[in-house]
Amino acid sequence: MVSVNWLSGIEWYWVESCEYLDSDPSSRPVDLWPLAIAGICPDCRTRELFLLNQVRDGQVTLRSLEEHSLELPYRTSEDS
Repeated sequence: MVSVNWLSGIEWYWVESCEYLDSDPSSRPVDLWPLAIAGICPDCRTRELFLLNQVRDGQVTLRSLEEHSLELPYRTSEDS
């Protein structure tokens, strides 16, 4: 996936999880973590869509459309 900008244009207010759904009804959804996550912002306590901003030193930083940041630990299979 080259860009996640298309996510900002969709209706996401009632999204519980960020998944990509293929047009094939028998396919399983693909989790978009760490590219995107929908959740409660720890700063303003509202539901927001967070998109990948950067990954560095085992931390992933996501930013919302409201310019709020969310930092979470991130481990790759190479870190194990």
